[in-house]
Amino acid sequence: MTRRGCQEIAQTIFGIDICLGSVCKLHEEVSESLAPAHTQARESLPEQPVLNIDETGWKNQGKRRWLWVFVTPVVVFYHIAASRGSKVLKEILGDEYQGVLCSDMYSAYKKFHDGVRQFCWAHIIRGIKGIKHSCRSPDAVRFSKWMLSETGRIFALWHAFQRGELDRPTLVLKSVPIRARMHKCLQQYAQSRDHDVRKACKSLLKHWHGLFTFLEYEGVEPTNNSAERGGRPAVQWRKICFGNQSDDGELLTARLLTAERSCILQGRNPFQFLLQSVLAYRNGLPAPSLI
Repeated sequence: MTRRGCQEIAQTIFGIDICLGSVCKLHEEVSESLAPAHTQARESLPEQPVLNIDETGWKNQGKRRWLWVFVTPVVVFYHIAASRGSKVLKEILGDEYQGVLCSDMYSAYKKFHDGVRQFCWAHIIRGIKGIKHSCRSPDAVRFSKWMLSETGRIFALWHAFQRGELDRPTLVLKSVPIRARMHKCLQQYAQSRDHDVRKACKSLLKHWHGLFTFLEYEGVEPTNNSAERGGRPAVQWRKICFGNQSDDGELLTARLLTAERSCILQGRNPFQFLLQSVLAYRNGLPAPSLI
């Protein structure tokens, strides 16, 4: 909601006349009340065995910012920064992260984390389908059909595993010949005359080590959809408010999104959590936790 929207709701639904200055003051109070929960959520991230991370554009007084989303099984953490680089990851997670990092192939993640990775197959499949639909050359058609066919087989195994029809050792074993054929396809077309095909093959071969982590590690998904879904409410908010107008506004945005999306993930009522946080803040009591 905009500030004026909050003012109109108070007047129309609750019969309370409130000025815009008071609305802003209450936003500041809510932000302060959520600070402990936001800090606890941030401090929990380095210890998580699996992290899904994504970033999307943001604005502060019209200047470029980036809103980062960190998703775990129990908490969704948001952070707004002036940078899209690896220094933000170091700021949040420390110099090293020991778990599995799930993301797209953006270079900042590679620079920060040289450990176990899972690259997003949704991005990969989208790219291969783009090559298929372009039909720029015979190589584009043959390569995309081959890769999409093998990808379909991998995901058929994955879905069978999720339904409980396969155990993990069987999943890994049955995937071996499929992965071998995919690797052969990439090697065969890595010198293609089609620029898009050649580029895609070399990229996937370069990132081969992080394509199939989900087959062997518990809690790892083949896509980064959880982080991308986490960024969607922020994008919708951005379309309404066009970003923030101050550093305090950035903090409010990050804290509100962290509280709301984490509560939804945990099956808790976000409004009740906000209410408890404000009451605790006003009465000098310990703040409720998202952890």
